[in-house]
Amino acid sequence: MKNVLKKGLIISTGCVLMFGLSACGKTIDLNDYVEVEITGYEGYGEARVVFDKAAFKEDYADMELTGEDSATYNMFYSSAAACVADEFIDVEVDIEDGLSNGDSVTLKWDCDEANIKELTGYKVSFQETKTTVEGLVTVPVFDAFEGLEVQFAGFAPQGSATIVTDGISTEAGKLSFVLDKNNGLSNGDTVTVKINSSATADNVDYYVDKCGAVPQAFEKQFVVQGLGEYVKELSQISDDMMDKMDIQAQDKFKAHVAEKWADSESLKDVQLIGNYFLTPKAGFTGKNKLYFIYKVNAVNDANPGGFDYYYYTMYENIILLPDGTCSVDLSAAVVPEGKGVFLFSEPYSISGEAFFSGKYYYQGYEDLDSLFNKKVTTEIDEYSYVSTVEE
Repeated sequence: MKNVLKKGLIISTGCVLMFGLSACGKTIDLNDYVEVEITGYEGYGEARVVFDKAAFKEDYADMELTGEDSATYNMFYSSAAACVADEFIDVEVDIEDGLSNGDSVTLKWDCDEANIKELTGYKVSFQETKTTVEGLVTVPVFDAFEGLEVQFAGFAPQGSATIVTDGISTEAGKLSFVLDKNNGLSNGDTVTVKINSSATADNVDYYVDKCGAVPQAFEKQFVVQGLGEYVKELSQISDDMMDKMDIQAQDKFKAHVAEKWADSESLKDVQLIGNYFLTPKAGFTGKNKLYFIYKVNAVNDANPGGFDYYYYTMYENIILLPDGTCSVDLSAAVVPEGKGVFLFSEPYSISGEAFFSGKYYYQGYEDLDSLFNKKVTTEIDEYSYVSTVEE
């Protein structure tokens, strides 16, 4: 009885070995289940791998999973072949799109041979075969941006851009376009016009169906130019423009004197002693401010020998045009505003930018430091300044 058991054991073991040898001796040629499919158009072809999992599962329907991990895999897969196909075999092509006739694509395999052998007893073989692209149809190509313009307007650094499509082709007229940036522009900046669609070169069918042709390019860059700029340096303002602003300022002041001063007051001298030029610091949206600073000598019955005070005229938003000339609204000049209040004909209180001299009040500042502190120092958190003032 003991020998019989031993014999039976030997036979049983022999069967296992025979099965193991039978499985180990089998090699699956994975290339039999794979083909490369080429679709699309000349220059825009696409390649994809088609792995016939149905045929693979059918051919190896009797495959079984063994080993310590087999139970886990059997919980999630209906068959061993399905597990192998999904878990341990991965194949793709080296180039997927942008293909032309005559190009070559190569299969790239990533297979876990060790796990397949351990779980099933099967070996796998595979080759990185090449497929030559052919049969792609040539489609017309058109320039979607021919005749398209971008117009720039406004003043740097707050210029704006607008797309103008009046001159584009019939094909391009079936498309819409969008700018990546249309405001906050300065000369020399670059803006990009794109075809306003989710379709790209990877989806040529969209353009063939819509336009009967494919765009040569899907975006185009334009350089911002022709914007006026807010002057950043005094040297950008011509001497001629400086003279015009000075003359306008003095004429306006003298007109004020003639209209408002009493007969007992007189103007002896007005002298331009320089400028304060303010420009916004980075991150601030102000423009520019140019102060013309004047030293005024006046006489009244309380000061028959004369006295000095300081007056300003301020111009802002001075623009440098594309041709290099400057532009400014001379009529928008800002001057000191203030007033004296009298009580029983005697000076009582002052408001704004004014001071008393005897029984008269004057718009301006009694000393230069006060003018500077009021018009410059109070703005140095947002503005940088340059001073050319000399007494």
